[in-house]
Amino acid sequence: MASFQASARRLLAASRWARTWSSAPSRYSWARVNSRRPSVGGCRGHRWSGRLYVASACGASLCGCFFVLLKGFKLSGGYNMGAAFLLAGGWFGVAAAMTAVRARQQRYAAHRAWAIRSYSQVLAPMLYRYWYVAATALFGYRPPREAREYPGGMCDGDTCADYFRPFDMLHAWTYWLSSVLVAELLVHALRRAAAAATSPLSP
Repeated sequence: MASFQASARRLLAASRWARTWSSAPSRYSWARVNSRRPSVGGCRGHRWSGRLYVASACGASLCGCFFVLLKGFKLSGGYNMGAAFLLAGGWFGVAAAMTAVRARQQRYAAHRAWAIRSYSQVLAPMLYRYWYVAATALFGYRPPREAREYPGGMCDGDTCADYFRPFDMLHAWTYWLSSVLVAELLVHALRRAAAAATSPLSP
């Protein structure tokens, strides 16, 4: 029962990230809708929502990286988790910043590509939780216990032993690198589709 309740809590947390991810298409739909209404400033809604997103993403990236550095790279999963989370947070901020840079340069294909890369890292923390839910449901794998569930109510200092299991140590990297891979595959597919659409042989 305790394992089920822990999985349910992780699923609830993941659902919050899902709502954030599901707002991504609205950035593109705003641009399409507003482009038909030049009287209200073209794609003004897309621009301002994009600016808000980039500012929030860069702020979250900086705060996350600062937290990891403040902890001396030693998180609940030790230095392995610290390094993985630092790079994940840094990549999130870089991708968001590049989204804005390419928009300012009016390189809209590259702008869209970097937006996809950035949004993939919004999805990544949700996947971190869902992979544990899936592993528990399919293989009976016990997800890491929370600090209060350890004997004495605390982990061993700054670290928790469950995060040093092989799957958990690997998962600290694969949860966000898998999102990077999927984003790159999507960007590549969109580029191929755009090239095919502009080909002289296309119908």
